[in-house]
Amino acid sequence: MNLLLFIYDIRAVTGYIVPSLSPHRKEIDTISVIVEPPFKALNRAPIPRIASFTLGLIPLPSSIGPALLVRRGAIDLEKLWNEKVCKGNQLLELMKANDADAGKMLGKDSAQSPYVDFGLFKKWGYEFLDYEPYYTFEGNFPMPLVSAFKGLGVEPKKATDSGGFECWMWVHETEREVNDVKYPPTHANYITLFDAAAGLLVGQAKYSPKYMGAKQDPPVSIYPALKTWADIAFLQWQELHSQINSGANIGNVKYIFSSPVENDECVRLIDETLKKSGNERKKWPGVTFDADSDEAKALIGCPNGIGPSYFLATHKKQLGSKIVEKVTVFMDDGKAKKFPSLLYWVADF
Repeated sequence: MNLLLFIYDIRAVTGYIVPSLSPHRKEIDTISVIVEPPFKALNRAPIPRIASFTLGLIPLPSSIGPALLVRRGAIDLEKLWNEKVCKGNQLLELMKANDADAGKMLGKDSAQSPYVDFGLFKKWGYEFLDYEPYYTFEGNFPMPLVSAFKGLGVEPKKATDSGGFECWMWVHETEREVNDVKYPPTHANYITLFDAAAGLLVGQAKYSPKYMGAKQDPPVSIYPALKTWADIAFLQWQELHSQINSGANIGNVKYIFSSPVENDECVRLIDETLKKSGNERKKWPGVTFDADSDEAKALIGCPNGIGPSYFLATHKKQLGSKIVEKVTVFMDDGKAKKFPSLLYWVADF
């Protein structure tokens, strides 16, 4: 049966707060949840898909029909596994290589990203949304990564409460003209949580210009040069470090989270890694795989692992030579069903 799901308090499901946006409509089938909010928050692009399964189910009108529902398609899981293990191995080699050799692997003279000026956000049409009011570590509905942060010895406390965490959202919503080319808004949006002093980042939402541009009416196929999570996260990381210690300790990256992992391909690979290793989904501390294992390589090579890998591999000049040394799979806190999370542990190389 086709169903319509209303979530009247999104915090009860995810631990994240969305500003004044209830009820939220989600179309689901019995296999997977598809969340595409049709609304705009604060006159900005749609808030990313951060909801999960549960609460208030009512039938959809028959006129909606199954065509609007997205179902998991057939996939050659073993082929996917082998491809991502290979991809993960390539990314590990990219991280290990010096800049010149890494550049050759990418078909360039250097792997170094040219996007290192914070002013590029404005140049390419990104607008900032202070996400601080929309998450919490306390109360009845705390952010579901609290146990993981505490397990790492990082105090889950906002900078506004004398802690270290800040959460920034960037939305690509302003048309810009660069070199006589007009770049229309794609409504790409990125939400990243940081504790720069602790060396920790959490990629919460990574909806790229290409992904979001295809969803516009009409579709947008001209993308800003600043478009990857790796570059966007780095610019914020660099800016935060310039504020707390004049950039002196910018290379202190230790933990890169991807949470929640909604990408269907990644979720299947996570389940496959657990199956192959004789494990199952667990809450923190979850299950950890060393980088030289096929399980870790598959998770480094999956879509959610590419951003952290390029974050390290294309910013060696600023961060130093870094590598993912292990990957942890875990489930978030709380009783409601949620997507899994990934933690990429970073070490000097």
